[in-house]
Amino acid sequence: MLKDIFSSARAGYARDGERGLLKNLYVKQKQYYLAGKLWGTILAKTCVMMGRKQEALQLLEEGYAHRESNVLFCLTHLDLLTRKDEPRYKALVKKINLPGAADGLPGASTLTEGAPLRASN
Repeated sequence: MLKDIFSSARAGYARDGERGLLKNLYVKQKQYYLAGKLWGTILAKTCVMMGRKQEALQLLEEGYAHRESNVLFCLTHLDLLTRKDEPRYKALVKKINLPGAADGLPGASTLTEGAPLRASN
């Protein structure tokens, strides 16, 4: 599966640069997603890179419903954070019950600006 996805992405890049890479990556990932062989959160990341943010949110909602473990990571993708004021984004963050969910930013209330991102001893 991965070899097929990478091969398709390479062919797209050779034909049309980054745009072709993303297009082929999306098409191939979507094929595997619809066949139940690929997590929706992986496809959601590609959707975000392509500007398909509503589709990415839909895939993350489905990923949450299927208990995919990397939904949280996807929600913190910078391009998706631009959607933090959208009701669907807020509802998903609230379902996950994260600190700072009221702000629409996962973990926002637990981080202090400039504070190190490591556990204290």
